[in-house]
This record gives sequence, structure tokens and C-alpha cells, in this order.
Amino acid sequence: MKEPDTAGPAEGGDPAGVFPLNSVDYLFYLLSAIGRLRESQLEPALQILDLNLARHRAMEVIGRLGPCTMSELATFTSVDRTTLTRSVDQLLTSGLVERNKDPVDRRLVYVALTDAGRALQARASAFVGNHGRYLLEGISEAEQREFIRLQRLLVAKLAPDAPAAEQILNYSRSTDAQDKAAD
Repeated sequence: MKEPDTAGPAEGGDPAGVFPLNSVDYLFYLLSAIGRLRESQLEPALQILDLNLARHRAMEVIGRLGPCTMSELATFTSVDRTTLTRSVDQLLTSGLVERNKDPVDRRLVYVALTDAGRALQARASAFVGNHGRYLLEGISEAEQREFIRLQRLLVAKLAPDAPAAEQILNYSRSTDAQDKAAD
């Protein structure tokens, strides 16, 4: 990983006078604002389903990947471990997930959706997907793909290592190297 420039924060506004900040600061300000604003719109709707964002994210990851360890959930949900543990405990109490020990390595515990959890996850996922499509109305497929491409570059730089970046970018447990070693 390349060390950041320690010369200090980028100074001044946009030299072209288009943005209120320089492009580096403004880009990350907007990415943060997008996340906060989207979450503030999703949270009340998820509460109707007796979910919050952390519980929804955990269920969404398990729905996509199947039973997960807490470490895997932390990687794919981007939820801090304390909040994630509390969220999984709440899902367990609500009967939406169950914990199962690995039959080979009893130290490993997997969190899996129950039938009720799968049904609720499908409802929540449909709502979140519809919300996302609404937000992207008027933005062309090409523009969406370019935005995704640029975000992928940032994820690759921010991930702790190349295998972690590959897992996050592919939304998958395995990496190409792991797949090749398994063959």
C-alpha cells in the first residue's frame, strides 16, 4: 500500500470554480453524504419490518453467501463488530437466524438464516432494490457503470490486502487464487 502524501490536506477550492471544495475533498464529502442520506431514507422503512440497517446488512450477506462466520459478516457488511454482534444476537432472539457449529472444526460458528429470516430478507431486499432503482432514475447505465468502476478502484486501494479487496469486489468468499488452489 502506498503511503499517503503527508504534505497536508489539499488546499483551497476547485481551481475550475465548479465545486465548493477541491476535487479530492469534495469527492469524499459527497460519497459520505450519499451514504448518510440513503441510510436516513432506508432506516424508517426497514423499521417497519423490525429491522435496522445493521440487521438488514447481516441478513443480506447471509442471503447472498449462505451461512457466514462473524468475521465474514464483518468483512461484507462494513458494520463494526460490536454493533454486528448485537445485531446478530437480536436476529437470533427474533428467530431470523440461527448459529451452527462447523461439524469438522467445532471452534467455527456459522450464522444462517431461518425460513422466517429468508422470507423477511427477501421482503427487505426487494424494498432496498426498488429504492436504489428510484435513486438511479435518470442516470444512464453507462454512467452507473463508470461510477461503479471508479468506486472499485477506491475499494482496491482501501482494502487491507489484495485477497480482501478481491472478496469485497466480487462479493464472494473465495478469491481466484483460492479457487485455483482448490482445483
